Amino acid sequence: MTKKEKKDGTDAEEEMPHLGSLFFPLPNGTALLYNLKGIATAPQAEGTIQESVQARKQKNFVVNVRNWAKTTQRFEASWKVEGTAD
Repeated sequence: MTKKEKKDGTDAEEEMPHLGSLFFPLPNGTALLYNLKGIATAPQAEGTIQESVQARKQKNFVVNVRNWAKTTQRFEASWKVEGTAD
């Protein structure tokens, strides 16, 4: 995702675009060079999982995650306890 940095002297944040380049060598000895600049947004959630668990009982459940890139990736998961903490 694109990082946000504070502007000089203000509390406003500005997105800092990713910079890259793309180089194409051509068979005739010339080449094409493209400079790239872009902003990546956060991924959209595909859904939520809600589970109820009895206190002091172990429960396992499987979370299926589709890997759209054909290489190993890391994912982050979080959970939230609702209600009062008894």
